[in-house]
Amino acid sequence: MNTIKIYKRKNSNYYQMKVKVRGYSAFRRSTGETNQHKAQQIAEEFLQDKLVDKKAGKNLCTCKFDTLAGAFTKHLKEQLQTKEINLMVYKLNVYAIHNYLLPFFKEKDINTINRAVIEQYVDYRKQNSRNGKVPNNDTVNRSIIIFKNIFKHAFKKGLIGESQLIQFKLLPVKTNRRPAFSEKDLDIIWDCFDNFVAESPSASTKKYREDLRDLCIILRYTGCRPHEILADKRLGHRGLRWCDVEQFKKDSVILHVTGKTGKREVIAPQQVKMSLDRMYSCTRKLTPNDTVFYGTYKRQFKNLLLYSGVICDAQGNNFSMYSFRHSYATLHLLNGVSEHLLAKNMGTSSKMLDNHYSHVKPRMAYKQLLLK
Repeated sequence: MNTIKIYKRKNSNYYQMKVKVRGYSAFRRSTGETNQHKAQQIAEEFLQDKLVDKKAGKNLCTCKFDTLAGAFTKHLKEQLQTKEINLMVYKLNVYAIHNYLLPFFKEKDINTINRAVIEQYVDYRKQNSRNGKVPNNDTVNRSIIIFKNIFKHAFKKGLIGESQLIQFKLLPVKTNRRPAFSEKDLDIIWDCFDNFVAESPSASTKKYREDLRDLCIILRYTGCRPHEILADKRLGHRGLRWCDVEQFKKDSVILHVTGKTGKREVIAPQQVKMSLDRMYSCTRKLTPNDTVFYGTYKRQFKNLLLYSGVICDAQGNNFSMYSFRHSYATLHLLNGVSEHLLAKNMGTSSKMLDNHYSHVKPRMAYKQLLLK
């Protein structure tokens, strides 16, 4: 049913109109008139214009971008409260919205936003960075994905019509091979560990390096992301807690971790179980909610790489704790573990494995390739 309502706000002489077109949310705006009869005429003309547009198949939904962004931010906050997303995901989305999307799109009517406008945003984003560096295409794509999610949420909530969903391809991204430790690299690091610990300058550093060894074992044999194991309150990473460790078999455990894809179970072998047992026996007064590791271990890990001489791969890419994850994926693929099973244990997708570890496939199929 189409309806019109004329009214005044408190402390205002001008009439407001609320025009409802069947099938759409009400349009609210000022008539700019102090005369009730003239305000009524304006509202009726507005309604007739909207009915003509509706008959012509035009979408009548209209609002500013900041309205959609506000609704999406509220949705993110609800997801954070229900633990559908973690604090890091929430902060990254809100940061992009407030620092890049809103400054450019805030006052724009959603009906004026098209591919050309998004291309202008891409140029704007590359020229405006908080750290002064020109962002690469992958970084720009992240804010475009958030932009798309804002519109998808608005459509789902009925704030916009399907015709207002904008189709825009992401910028091309050059995929670099991720630096992974080879088996030789890992052997060198482990051969150096005893001396690295023994030569600690203090008792506290020695304890820290012993814990670092256990951390490296967990990362090496589970393929977990470092932030899934290490706590970081600033980014909202809970880290691995003792209550997240479950005895699975006599010689293995299950780690309950939370990462990009949410909560998952990680099957960990005997080496991980032995490291956790050692840490548990060396720590006093533990409670189930205590985190297994305290600190980031970044500086000591860097010192370990310098001590061992294993600093970068053949392409000159520096190793990091994340390199254990890439090594885990590479070595397990070479050993014939299915991509589906490996992806599930690592908290990623088969497509992602294919994108980043396709160079491993010829070696996986060497027997077939050598057939005469």
